[in-house]
Amino acid sequence: MGSESSGIEGVPGTLAEEVADTSLVRRRVLMGAVLWPSFVAASVLEGLTFLMVDPLDVHWLGHDLALGRTAIYSLVFLMYWAACAMSSLGGILVMRRLQP
Repeated sequence: MGSESSGIEGVPGTLAEEVADTSLVRRRVLMGAVLWPSFVAASVLEGLTFLMVDPLDVHWLGHDLALGRTAIYSLVFLMYWAACAMSSLGGILVMRRLQP
């Protein structure tokens, strides 16, 4: 009875499929809870950074970067996004540990 498929595409028919589907939904929710706020935070940080700094004035270890403005904007945004995502993920993992 529990191993029979429902026969309707997209509708889980077994307990294993339902558990896998729930796990997938939880992962998607977790990804959304981490990636979306970190994206917004990285956007704000990048905007504030480049209000004060011209991307062509950025140096790495005392040398000029041989990159255009768009490349520098992109790299800095990705670095900010990664840092904010790690922070968000860390907060979520700590809160999960604190739950009974």
